[in-house]
Amino acid sequence: MDTKAIQAKLNTIEAWKAMKDKGLFAALFGTKPKQNLDLWQSMEKTDVLPLHDIRRDQHENNHYVIYAFSTKGELSQGELLALSEAASQIPLNAIRYDAMGWPGFGCMRTFQQTLDENDGDHNQISIALTKEENGLFVFIGADFDAAALDAPYVAYGRKGRSVYVYPLSKSKLQMLL
Repeated sequence: MDTKAIQAKLNTIEAWKAMKDKGLFAALFGTKPKQNLDLWQSMEKTDVLPLHDIRRDQHENNHYVIYAFSTKGELSQGELLALSEAASQIPLNAIRYDAMGWPGFGCMRTFQQTLDENDGDHNQISIALTKEENGLFVFIGADFDAAALDAPYVAYGRKGRSVYVYPLSKSKLQMLL
């Protein structure tokens, strides 16, 4: 499925219903397909972009991935290598702590608070590695299921100063077929 086809599917309630999470995060935070669709359709700009793992970790039963994507073209191997090197220097406990600011993998996440305000020490990794002026965004995903974090694409949207991301895992992409 190409990115334009994925983006077209994201403009339907059926897609958001199909991708609705059913795991622990859904029980804790809920997933709201209608709210996600309304938010997606209210964006000034939307796109589906390649998403790259720059670091993977596990602690006990929890899995963590630091992701990177660009809104200004594909990231080069050199850029990915530099990001991976920077991410490798971050202590696992910092990654775990930053992941606590994530409202669940099935929710859209906004960067407005992350990039503009003091967020109670969460999201420091995103703040340190994101270069919004260059179109580079970095964020953390966390889940009990490592396969759920295998996300080749991200649904990206911008509304005013807010930037939203929704990782599209391989299993979520299968639901869109």
